[in-house]
Amino acid sequence: MHRHILEWFDLCDRVLDIHRDNFVFRDPPPGELAQHKIALKAIIRTCLLINAWASDPEFEDADLAARLQIRIRQLKDAYETFHDPELSDEKAEHILKQVFPE
Repeated sequence: MHRHILEWFDLCDRVLDIHRDNFVFRDPPPGELAQHKIALKAIIRTCLLINAWASDPEFEDADLAARLQIRIRQLKDAYETFHDPELSDEKAEHILKQVFPE
């Protein structure tokens, strides 16, 4: 189980690197954003499943379980950067107009 979680961390690191390189520092096209949304949702859901394993009292590696919690938060933050369900396009446009009036 430990080996699988460590391998999963490597995958999550690659995904977060791709997020930073291709989405944070440039304006991605809509098609890439759609793929970004699907990929991050799947990875977050898988992390939550792995977290269920790591949260089992018999797992006995609190450090690894804590690192997994941090990774889940990082992935959720990456998701919410572009796909925040609380912020509609209209609301975002309104905020932008308030901050940057013509």
